[in-house]
Amino acid sequence: MKTIARDWVELAEASFTCLELLNTQKHKASLRIICFHCHQTVKKYLSALQEERGTQAARSCNFRVRAKPLLSGSPRWSSIEPALQSLNRYDEDFTYPGHVATRTDAREALKACRSIRSEIRLSLGLPKK
Repeated sequence: MKTIARDWVELAEASFTCLELLNTQKHKASLRIICFHCHQTVKKYLSALQEERGTQAARSCNFRVRAKPLLSGSPRWSSIEPALQSLNRYDEDFTYPGHVATRTDAREALKACRSIRSEIRLSLGLPKK
């Protein structure tokens, strides 16, 4: 794996570790941060995949737009496309004041993040974990 892709994976795993630790907390304030770190984890994994493949994909915040050139034609694309779409809202909605994350939001974000993370790790030749 290219060094830059490995660096992105390391950053993605740092965000993933944070969200998993926060998920053990019962404090409502952590729900918003869980959603944010789910988004960040996937964003960094997409960057790793982009660097590894040398693809000039758009650095869009819309995950479906960003992932399509990286994963289209792969059976993985159809399995994670809905999860990518669902994570799009966690960038802006929960990064700025005015939105409150619920336990359902956090559960859905975690489910999507874990699914996408596993598939991208497989695409990179990494263990699913």
